[in-house]
Amino acid sequence: MGQNKDTYKTDSTIKLIRDIWHLIEGRRTRFFVASFFELVSNLAWLYPAYALALVVNFLTNYSAGQPLTELKWIAILWIIASVVHYCGREIAYYIGFQLSERTSLDAQFRTMDHLLLLDLTWHEKENSGKKLKRIQKGGEGIDTVIRIWFDHIIQIVVNFLGMVFIIATFDLAVAAWTLVFLVTYFIISYFFTKYAGNSAHIVNIGEEDLQGVAFETINNIRSVKVLGMRHGLLEIIKQKIDDLFYKIKTRIGWFRSRAAVLNIWAQIFRLSLTFFIAWGIIQGHYELGFLVLFITYFNYVWESIDRLSNVILDFVVAKYGVSRMMDILKEPIVIDQDEGKRDFDWLKNALILINTQYLTYY
Repeated sequence: MGQNKDTYKTDSTIKLIRDIWHLIEGRRTRFFVASFFELVSNLAWLYPAYALALVVNFLTNYSAGQPLTELKWIAILWIIASVVHYCGREIAYYIGFQLSERTSLDAQFRTMDHLLLLDLTWHEKENSGKKLKRIQKGGEGIDTVIRIWFDHIIQIVVNFLGMVFIIATFDLAVAAWTLVFLVTYFIISYFFTKYAGNSAHIVNIGEEDLQGVAFETINNIRSVKVLGMRHGLLEIIKQKIDDLFYKIKTRIGWFRSRAAVLNIWAQIFRLSLTFFIAWGIIQGHYELGFLVLFITYFNYVWESIDRLSNVILDFVVAKYGVSRMMDILKEPIVIDQDEGKRDFDWLKNALILINTQYLTYY
């Protein structure tokens, strides 16, 4: 199967981040404000699982007539943590998502402005539909990358560091095995993500080709009908659809294989550590609340590492799209370049003067 030479061409992650950092210039204060609210929101959400473990331990050791002061304080702090989490998250999303959408729209406008200044020789290399698809995918990629930061990255970092630290205060061995799970899960995910992300990019290239031909066909409908090109063009479109579907099947296969392997691996770790802690409770090494804490936190950590693997995949696909849009912005402007040129007014005035003298002479 033929592959576009751009299939494996990507800008580095650092360069992508620099490009987006440049694009949000003038909105960086809102970026930091939204990040702060998201950070506080996720830090507060570490408490409920810990509070649940305290409640279980309290009820396990409770005897009639024992004061309920500790239980009351746990409930109060739980309520406060919930309010901080949900309010902070929605404030962060309200500010952050506006930032991502506006940055995406501005980048698409900037690319369109640059595209209109490029020479005709460049425009003849690609059809109009493919150019529009590149701009669209690039804008979506910028929006995706910024949303990933607010919706995933901050939460993932807080969950990894905070939850493993809290588990370590109860038992270092369980915390160490949790870290082993995170590392192995990420390695397996990285292997599959590399191929899944590449197959997704190949599908995007195929979609660009298909949409480009379809756009040009509709845009030149008069020529198509007058010259009787309908059957020939439909044959080309049909061939591109079949080729695209083959690429889509490959993409689906990599995505589903990745999900199956990762879920089985996570279940093995969760069941093993759950029975390990249960045996420790039977032996008197742990309290029942630790089992509740571990199961809750492990589910959070599993969700976070799964999010991270998905985020990496989304990030790779978005990076391809942004890279291809940035390639347009990097194209040099030659004929329409204003630098080194003078306004036309002086020439116009000179022509008027010459014409006046010519008429006067004759």
